[in-house]
Amino acid sequence: MVWLLLPSPLGVWPAIATPAIDLEQTDYVVTRWETADGLPENSATALAQTPDAYLWIGTFNGLLRFNGSTFTLFHPRNTPELPSTGIVNLHADRTGRLWVSTYAGLVSRAGTTWQRWQAPEGWTGNLVRSFAERPNGDLLVTTFNGRLFEFSNGRFLELPA
Repeated sequence: MVWLLLPSPLGVWPAIATPAIDLEQTDYVVTRWETADGLPENSATALAQTPDAYLWIGTFNGLLRFNGSTFTLFHPRNTPELPSTGIVNLHADRTGRLWVSTYAGLVSRAGTTWQRWQAPEGWTGNLVRSFAERPNGDLLVTTFNGRLFEFSNGRFLELPA
């Protein structure tokens, strides 16, 4: 199930951390979506928001793009570049590129173009544990098997651990 806490049309997101919200006494609207509402899975594995305001949700059964009211499902049948339905991690970088770690490989989406990252581009990692960006925009990626990669100038380079 996916839970989203969205501000009411008249409210705004708080700029600092706040105490627990009493959902009975708030301007926020809580909405819950489940498989009965058309989702492929009742749990989310990762979240990221791209500059075009889409919220991307990883699940064990596909990648969802949410525009605030409807979901679009991406999976290998409608997105051949997506190597697996199992989404492990997501990251939206400062250029707006969405990085998607799946059970079977790493892909990214820039605009409407998907790219699968493999050995010819320097990606020899497995499941992505974390993403981070350097001040210059280079992407650092750690994997569940303890490897560290840098993405710079369109290529991955494994760094010494």
